[in-house]
Amino acid sequence: DSILVIPLHFQYPLRWLVFFLICAGLGYPTLQRYDPRTTGGITDAQEYYALASSTDLFTAKSILSEEDPRPRLLVPLTARLVRGVVAGHSAAVDSGLLSLLIANALFCATTALLLTIAGKMVTGDDASALTAALLYLLSFAVSNYYLTALVDSGEACLLLALAWALMSERWQLLPLIGIAGVLAKETFMPFAAIYSTVWYWRVAGFRLTDRRGKWWLALNISTFGTLLVLWSSWYRQPVLPWTIAVVQHGLESSFWTGLWGAVANHGTLYLFGWLLPLGVWKLHRLPPAWVLPCIATVVGALLMGAWDDSGSNIARALFNICGPVLALSTALLLTGSAKQPHALR
Repeated sequence: DSILVIPLHFQYPLRWLVFFLICAGLGYPTLQRYDPRTTGGITDAQEYYALASSTDLFTAKSILSEEDPRPRLLVPLTARLVRGVVAGHSAAVDSGLLSLLIANALFCATTALLLTIAGKMVTGDDASALTAALLYLLSFAVSNYYLTALVDSGEACLLLALAWALMSERWQLLPLIGIAGVLAKETFMPFAAIYSTVWYWRVAGFRLTDRRGKWWLALNISTFGTLLVLWSSWYRQPVLPWTIAVVQHGLESSFWTGLWGAVANHGTLYLFGWLLPLGVWKLHRLPPAWVLPCIATVVGALLMGAWDDSGSNIARALFNICGPVLALSTALLLTGSAKQPHALR
């Protein structure tokens, strides 16, 4: 039996590869079965396809000027790098869609691997952590949103990377994660601000002498600065974060109507119909330093969704925030693990 034991330093690359192949299989219908740019009612895929396929970013912006494209560049830029490799070698499929699938699969596989690492870190149970990663990949969000030429996979990956850095005391990575997160999606800035603030309050209580305070501050400065520079360069005029919020305000309904629409919609049901009822039972087994920031950020996202009157679109943001935690909690329920959770420092 000892011959079959894979050393730890080989397990994580092997798991990542398996996760990537699973994601590639889940996203394959976008190459042969349907076109995500014209099917499903989410026109954002056209925007990201243009960013990934055009000769330069500003050409893509001019092509889609009527759609008011946003500089969500992390996934499209990754896809552009991939396209340079696959172009000319994929005559049977569209190279732009293939590159977007590969890019999204890269981020989804990385999210799943981070979930196994973080899950084992806080539960001490490798089987539950691996089960959580598989449940996450089999969720409605991954096959229907993350792998369909959209960019939510990037934000989801960076939010979990933020949690992993915080729980593993790698605070010096926070500014880099912040920059990458804003490149993925502008909503990362408020999400990271809420998430990191609640986490810092939980573990350090905002003590002025705590060394982690400077990294918490650096994270929020990096996200704010990246958003300011990125959007101002993109639109060639000063764009402040609150300007984006004002422009996104949904004027067609009241705040309370928008809040109800963010909670009671088919998107939320599809993503959380089974995950939330199963996931809440074992949340007490997970460290409060991880659970409380998720809850606070979910509340913040719901308020933003009400302001934006985003309806079912908010469900993807909610899953980006709390999907990994609920998947891990559900895994603890299904595996019946009795191991005690590890306290976060």
